[in-house]
Amino acid sequence: MPEVYKDKEDYLVWIGMTDAVKEGVWKMTGTDKIVAFFDWYTGEPQNESNDPTGQDCAAFYSRGNFKWADINCSSRTAFVACEKSKQN
Repeated sequence: MPEVYKDKEDYLVWIGMTDAVKEGVWKMTGTDKIVAFFDWYTGEPQNESNDPTGQDCAAFYSRGNFKWADINCSSRTAFVACEKSKQN
């Protein structure tokens, strides 16, 4: 497994989403497509006020049964970014 953010039993895996341009409007990086499905962990996204740079990236959260959490985009994580082509 690659080196990822790890705090005891917590693992975060970035899933290619950000709301850095407009808070609360989640988009896929690279395509700017607005995300229409969400699977946030309870209380997320929270954009912690004690994080001066904000929490503008989304990640799978292992302790939260791999539901999503918002994290600081500079956090060291593994990443997954897949996109399926539209079928005609």
